[in-house]
Amino acid sequence: MDLYLLVRKSVFVEGRSRRETARLFGVACKTVDKMCAFSVPPGYRRKEPAARPKLDCFTGIIDQILTNDPQMPVKQRHTAKRIFERLKVEHGFTGGYTIIKEYVAEQRLRSKEMFVPLFGHREVLVKGFVDEVVIAHGNEVIARHPRSYDNADFVFDPLHYLALLEHKTGAQDQAAPLQGWQFPDVFAELRRLLEARMDKRGRREFVQVLRLLEVFPLAPVTAAIRDAIERGAIAFDAVKHLTLCRIEQRPPRLDLSAYPFLPGTEVKTTAAADYMALLGEAA
Repeated sequence: MDLYLLVRKSVFVEGRSRRETARLFGVACKTVDKMCAFSVPPGYRRKEPAARPKLDCFTGIIDQILTNDPQMPVKQRHTAKRIFERLKVEHGFTGGYTIIKEYVAEQRLRSKEMFVPLFGHREVLVKGFVDEVVIAHGNEVIARHPRSYDNADFVFDPLHYLALLEHKTGAQDQAAPLQGWQFPDVFAELRRLLEARMDKRGRREFVQVLRLLEVFPLAPVTAAIRDAIERGAIAFDAVKHLTLCRIEQRPPRLDLSAYPFLPGTEVKTTAAADYMALLGEAA
């Protein structure tokens, strides 16, 4: 880790004063102030943006493509190369590929803001640290992400999207934040059973089961799902109850009459004559 990041980590993560940090690394206090003012070394800064005569007429078109891309299926989204080809064919662009690639990377980097769906259009405070980014609303921390220094990188925490997905259950398989989110096999089995028995409501209940991971570790939720499947109690309420029982170390008490989608069981009433037959066998 270079000196720039070590200085920022000392101040923002380890909590040292700027004066103490300057003494620790043998640099001037003004140097520490400059390092704290910018998340990356600013280098030379122009007073005005450089003119790009071949590009400037097309930035609006590029920006619109990038704005529309998140709503498109993943395979239909644009790479910088595809944008370059469209500009040449559809708009008569005569510049080179490199300036398009650099502009697209720059715009995607700027748009790499952390998105917390339920806090849209609200005032939030974003704190950038060397190793993580924290978002707060009022006194509540609503998001915490490891920091990425890659170009045009997107950092998702699937848990942030589950509340929104609960109301848009049809997007479960297409939602980008959920891509690559790995679960034990019992999750897929539970989803299959829920959707087979309850269809759309089953998809919503599966998201509600996933939302248990907002509060509880993966292990007890996984064990509760396995227990619910073995008991035939295929419902969110059952999984939640079994999870709480595991956390609190108490025996479960499931009233299966609360689950109308479970297959019914009929038990024949025993007649008194059946007991007489048993007495006869004992004699």
